[in-house]
Amino acid sequence: MIKRILVPLEGSSYTDTATKHACDIARRTGAEVFGKAVIDESKAIWGTAPAHALAACYAAQTRLADLKEEKRLVSEVLELFGQTCTEAGVAHRKARLQGVPAEMVIEQSIFYDLVVSGFRGDYGIGDEDNEKSVGALLGTSITPFLIVPREYREIKNVLVCFDGSLPAMRSLQDFAVLAEASQFEITILTADKEEEEADFLLQRACDYLRSYGVKECRTVKERRPVLDVVFEASYYDESLDLIVAGAHSRNAVRDFFLGSFVVELLQLARTPVFIGQ
Repeated sequence: MIKRILVPLEGSSYTDTATKHACDIARRTGAEVFGKAVIDESKAIWGTAPAHALAACYAAQTRLADLKEEKRLVSEVLELFGQTCTEAGVAHRKARLQGVPAEMVIEQSIFYDLVVSGFRGDYGIGDEDNEKSVGALLGTSITPFLIVPREYREIKNVLVCFDGSLPAMRSLQDFAVLAEASQFEITILTADKEEEEADFLLQRACDYLRSYGVKECRTVKERRPVLDVVFEASYYDESLDLIVAGAHSRNAVRDFFLGSFVVELLQLARTPVFIGQ
């Protein structure tokens, strides 16, 4: 059951999209949405102080001005988050924190049922052009992540990648709680498996989702590598709104997310990705 949803706020179009998706889920589940923005205190620590006293004074004044501007931007981000949630009619809370943004998100995430995040991964305030992948944080939290691109669209059609591994089952279990409260059109995919094993896995996955009230599941068997299938589906199928990524073992998922997989899915295909932990 989803009761608490965390949205890390960093003031870009990713934040707007993440907030809208969190509100959609909250309306379906009755959850409360928590928006948290972090003032990056790590920037106040200087590795090497300027040698000249005048330079040191100037550096301190510059940082104070930056902090003042950062606090102003945080206030605006929190205000916009509150307005979006109020308009959506969902219960919400907002908070301002201090710390290293990415670390704070992971620390906070353990107290929530779902983190809805933009693709950006450092969660610093006020840098719209930053494209650091949030994928580097995956595997460091026990909480599932819904990672969204810049552009918002309602989630209706879902592709679940399933290979029977424990990480794949975790993703399926985490997603089932979300699917229980939604009317998704769900396709379950197995790839690179012998036909008998693929049939067994697809049947078991469908049975599991049906126990959560999912009435129908479309199933697909592919002999090609799963990444080829997923990328092709997300790139060419304009009706695909969400990918549940659980097709690999944990270390393989991590390797691809730290590399180009999420980057290409979100930047090129613009498809949200759900990752169970």
